[in-house]
Amino acid sequence: MAKSFDLSQLKDQYEGKTIETPNPLGAKGQAPPIDPRPNIGWLFYKKYYEGVDFINVKNNKTAIWKPKNDAILKQKQSTSGYNFVDEATQTFGLKTTYPGLVLGTGIAHGIGGEEEYKIGFFFDHATGLPMIPASSVKGVLRSAFPYFAKYRNQVNLPKDFVPTEIQKVKAFLIYNLWKERNFDSEEFDDIKLEKELNDRTIWQAAHWLELAIFEGVNIMRSFAEKETVFLSIYERDIFHDALLVKGSLSEKHKNQILGSDAITPHKGKLKNPIPLLFLKVLPEVTFRFQFDLKTPRDVDDKLLDVSKAKKIKMFKQILLNQGIGAKTNVGYGQFQEP
Repeated sequence: MAKSFDLSQLKDQYEGKTIETPNPLGAKGQAPPIDPRPNIGWLFYKKYYEGVDFINVKNNKTAIWKPKNDAILKQKQSTSGYNFVDEATQTFGLKTTYPGLVLGTGIAHGIGGEEEYKIGFFFDHATGLPMIPASSVKGVLRSAFPYFAKYRNQVNLPKDFVPTEIQKVKAFLIYNLWKERNFDSEEFDDIKLEKELNDRTIWQAAHWLELAIFEGVNIMRSFAEKETVFLSIYERDIFHDALLVKGSLSEKHKNQILGSDAITPHKGKLKNPIPLLFLKVLPEVTFRFQFDLKTPRDVDDKLLDVSKAKKIKMFKQILLNQGIGAKTNVGYGQFQEP
């Protein structure tokens, strides 16, 4: 009879210890070698608080937190056994820039200890690697569109509709990304810019694009049937998680993933600021953005090209323009071509 696998040894596996155990299939010899890299998410949220005094928090000195922090920061990236999404038909890679990428700051972490990471971070539960959730990717992409909320299920905008100034700018930017026009060219003088910001056809085109991509509206059939027609769920675009595929390329952090940073809130003019330590993805770390995009069967390229080739170009440029994650207003979450 085959010997059972001792589940108590899973803890040793997560900690990166080499274990010897009978093969779970009952054959002679040892079990397959254990990957020495621990799950970083487990290190950050579980292992991090072993041996910590939760009653008297001030008893947890720097000497307690430093080795825990170092254990997280020394981890390196490897795609060994890391499966990507098979259904992703369109992908592209983007590389983080200085100062890095911050994810999951809304997740609770920290008990108030000195030199402790006090802000949460988002890790893929299975691999333990930093990951950008599909919902965040889709949210950032949609935020670039004007979003005329009142008419989200209405194909044509009313003739007397006037967007806000922010919506006008977003419609202008989306329209020009769709047209693949160069914003740095001399054709965009102040007069032409003012004209296009108030061009109703540009507002309408941006609205059609948003409905087709994010609301699943079949624009051409809606025109033909004179009512809003939605695509089948199988014909709609799917947004997948963005996965980390390559560690830092810098000489200082060769193939490492994470680094430390701090914010220093000033609570009073005469009080010294207390730094709040947090994790970040290092610069020059590459993520793979993944999509399963569709080209509508009855698309009219002359009227509204929403082909998957057109959409993937727009998505990539939006991410390069806007970035993703927390603290983008101070430079975090920006990308460049690998």
